[in-house]
Amino acid sequence: MSSKLNAPYQYQLGGSLPLGASTYIERQADAELYEALLAGEYCHILDAPQTGKSSLRIRTMDKLQAQGIVCVELDLSGIGSQQITEEQWYGGIVQTLASGLEVPFDRNGWRSRLDLSPVQRLQAWIETVLLTQIPQNIVLFIDPVDSVLGLNFSTDGFFALIRQCYNRRASDAVYQRLTFALLGTATPRELIGNRPKANPFAVSRAITLDGLQASKMVPLAGAQVKNPQALALAIWHWTRGQPFLTQKLYSLVDRHLGAGILRKGEETHWLEQIVQTQVIEDWEAQDRPVHFRAIRDRLLSPTRSTQRLLKLYQGILQQGRAIADNLPECLELQTLGLIAQHQDRWQVHNPIYAAIFNLDWVNRALKLQNSPLEMISVSAALIFTDIVASTARMVADEQHTLHLVQRDLQQMRQLCQQFGGQVLKSLGDGLLMSFESPEKAVSYAIAVQEALAIASTNLPERDILYHRIGIHLGDVFFRGDDVMGKGVNLASRLQQQAEPGGICLSQSVYDQVHPLLKVEVIKLGLRKLKGIPEPVLLYQIPPYRSSATLETQPLARSPYYPSGAVPLDSPFYLERTPVESQVYDEMKKPGALVRIKAPKEMGKTSLMLRALDHANTQGYHTVTLSLEQIDSAILNDLNRFLRWLCANVTRQLQLEPKLDDYWDEDIGSKISCTLYFHCYLLEKIQMPLVLALDEVNYVFEHPHVAKEVLPLFRSWYEEAKRHPIWQKLRLIIVHSTEIYVPLQLKQSPFNVGLPIELGRFTLEQVRTLAQRYGLRWTDDQQAQPLMSLVGGHPALIHLALYHLSRGETTIEQLQETAVTTKGIYAHHLQRHQVTLQEQPELSQAFYTVLNSTEPVPLESILMYKLSSMGLIKPLGNTAIVSCELYRQYFMLQREQ
Repeated sequence: MSSKLNAPYQYQLGGSLPLGASTYIERQADAELYEALLAGEYCHILDAPQTGKSSLRIRTMDKLQAQGIVCVELDLSGIGSQQITEEQWYGGIVQTLASGLEVPFDRNGWRSRLDLSPVQRLQAWIETVLLTQIPQNIVLFIDPVDSVLGLNFSTDGFFALIRQCYNRRASDAVYQRLTFALLGTATPRELIGNRPKANPFAVSRAITLDGLQASKMVPLAGAQVKNPQALALAIWHWTRGQPFLTQKLYSLVDRHLGAGILRKGEETHWLEQIVQTQVIEDWEAQDRPVHFRAIRDRLLSPTRSTQRLLKLYQGILQQGRAIADNLPECLELQTLGLIAQHQDRWQVHNPIYAAIFNLDWVNRALKLQNSPLEMISVSAALIFTDIVASTARMVADEQHTLHLVQRDLQQMRQLCQQFGGQVLKSLGDGLLMSFESPEKAVSYAIAVQEALAIASTNLPERDILYHRIGIHLGDVFFRGDDVMGKGVNLASRLQQQAEPGGICLSQSVYDQVHPLLKVEVIKLGLRKLKGIPEPVLLYQIPPYRSSATLETQPLARSPYYPSGAVPLDSPFYLERTPVESQVYDEMKKPGALVRIKAPKEMGKTSLMLRALDHANTQGYHTVTLSLEQIDSAILNDLNRFLRWLCANVTRQLQLEPKLDDYWDEDIGSKISCTLYFHCYLLEKIQMPLVLALDEVNYVFEHPHVAKEVLPLFRSWYEEAKRHPIWQKLRLIIVHSTEIYVPLQLKQSPFNVGLPIELGRFTLEQVRTLAQRYGLRWTDDQQAQPLMSLVGGHPALIHLALYHLSRGETTIEQLQETAVTTKGIYAHHLQRHQVTLQEQPELSQAFYTVLNSTEPVPLESILMYKLSSMGLIKPLGNTAIVSCELYRQYFMLQREQ
């Protein structure tokens, strides 16, 4: 192999390497696994994530198939875990095996054998169908086997069945044709406990995945490296041949060299600088794709004996190594990847892990184990809606009224997203929503009442619902999904004071929006509200009357008030070359996956809309779904969520819905969903389908569903490497860096595909955008003060230019009022303040940076969180405040 790679899969980070990838390096395990399975031996590989298990499986399957052996992969993560029943799980196994081996699965026969347990039916299917209809030798690869740890029923019978298939070899020769290979990230003790009869690992050969040898890593270097042998040794020193880290360091070398040359003798020192600045320092922020954070989250998982593991690891760090006495905790740390066995001792796997998960980190982790959850206090603009006479209408015609309610609430949810709001709760005949500012809340309310009134113009009276809206700005408390406090109590009473089709405002809302409003506002005076001790001063915006009043909307329409995604035809969208072209090109690749990640208000959805528009020009099918629009009841139920997904994709593709033809409770919702895509949706379409999922972070708030759905998306991406039909599917996943859900790396879609991270505007981009807003800025004298204030933050730049273009403020006035409660950034700043109040350690770290005139070193986890929020700008392992706006505001808060 030449020293310069020519294959298109150079330095792939995350996911299994496809057949033919030039960066794949064979190890002793390649020959051991192939020869053992060829000889009919049961085998298992239980090792840490990202050590090459799946890549090895793909190549072993290919070599075995070339020898005439039938191979099939049983992906347990694609079947389901927490919300699936035992009956569905076993049914899903048979369906998956039957599809992969192209043998029949009699669903009616499966359902009718109620005299047998599910595992007994699986055994019968293996004996009467699998081993009778396939005359060749068969190898079943089960990967990842640790998926059973998420099930809510015992899998002892499953592992006992595998062991029984092995034992039957002695009495029934047909079983000698069936071989199992078990791959995963768990210890046998975690999988089967102390149950010897259910232990297939005792009769299978353990295959060890040793680190890559330095001598075999040499061809990975590019042509710019004059001494690839020396570079290989330097990289091996840091990684000890850990496959993912090896690929990562080679990719960093390639990127930082560019067109330059790495001369002989410079390898060790130059690589050390790369490792320190690009890997170890600020490791949580630079952990892309996720690797170290996954180790951290698995180690700190509440399902583990975290205290004992941390103390054992602490001892290994302090002593340098520990005697390899095979303590269960040692094996757990090994499957996490943190430690490795060398001769008769355990030691930290490699210097990178030792530097990141050092003694300071361990001590902090031990200290934080019992940190209590806190209640979050926030000032928010709340909206309550209800329907006039809804109870009476329900009594008169419940089904028809429910249909009308669903119709109107759907439109209200869609508009809520456009105005940057969030639906907190569904109230039966209304919604509870929150907005960052009263201006956005009022603009939304007027737009909703206007849209509903226009839509009902030609409808009969029985098809019209009249909604009332109440808006209040006040302090509320959030704990999990609950919202409470005096502010909520007051807001919940306001809509009852509005006319049908009208909007009721509290004094706190009116004070902030009345200078901007260009609609009629009526002072209702003091009103006594139920449950509120003192009378409250209220105002009302009357119902929308006719099209003649369209000119009296709350905010000027040209330019639009900057809120939410920038429309496709808007002149105010700035391309961030080459980001758009990267996404467009990636969407043309079979089975592509693009991850658009950034904090809030950085332009993620705007980019997604343009990617879909470009896909449309290519003749592709496009479907976009926002998880923000789903009711919590659906997000809390895996089956309902997957049916919602399939139904909406079907509708947008304009196909006939056939969910019931493919949905089978016996095999579970994940298999049913996969079959629906595979056998119906993707079969029906000729051109590729680009499926864009926006606000994926909303599913993170429902971890039971997230831990099922996200691995499902990952499995579809991996399927495209094996099955051409899945290459039609191109996924775009949009989410915020401010939320992270720990997943096993094998199951995570967040460490594969093309990652896109959106940054801040440059000075040149701000000047360009100002011109589009009609501001005649000829030099940097106008743009520079704004950049100095907000540091190029896209949403804050747009908001400033909007108000400047309308003549409502000047640069000087904006600078004077920016950090006050009357300033245009008040609610943006309050949102960050709430986050800091929620996390005292984070607040303390930020104020340390704030109070310093020099860059401040921060702990990596704090650096990552504050950077994700946009509050700081990392400089190596130190940080400064990201912009003057934050400095001034939070200094003022500290003084108060």
